[in-house]
Amino acid sequence: MAANLRGDSHTDLLLLDVTTLSLGVDTIGNFMNIVIPRITPIPTKEAQVYSTTKDNQTFINIKVKEKDLQITISWGKFRVSGIPCAPKGVSNVKEIFEIDADGIHTVTAEILSTGMTKKLVITNANERLSKEEIEKTVKDGER
Repeated sequence: MAANLRGDSHTDLLLLDVTTLSLGVDTIGNFMNIVIPRITPIPTKEAQVYSTTKDNQTFINIKVKEKDLQITISWGKFRVSGIPCAPKGVSNVKEIFEIDADGIHTVTAEILSTGMTKKLVITNANERLSKEEIEKTVKDGER
């Protein structure tokens, strides 16, 4: 990096920013389903489709979390309403996770049958851990 900053042209080095922790959502039984794994280069965008778990379920609560090893950090939650009544497993919600080059995380939930969407935007101002706190948390988890 220093050589690149100094302007050395013979350096074939590519620096990538990556996610420090895995990103995902809580599912049944407080099990975290990882959507974007740790060490994924950013910017990135991944999606998962989830089905309703109850008959005539008209909403879902989405809990967004970061996790690695034994540590789970809650980022935020939001509710998606307006799911059409149907037997369990019939209605689907697509959850799209995006991390842009500035580290801003956007989670978008789309009800596939209606196209209705709702978003949660997470920035460093949203009480996220600092880079130093994340590194300490990962090291503590490894021990």
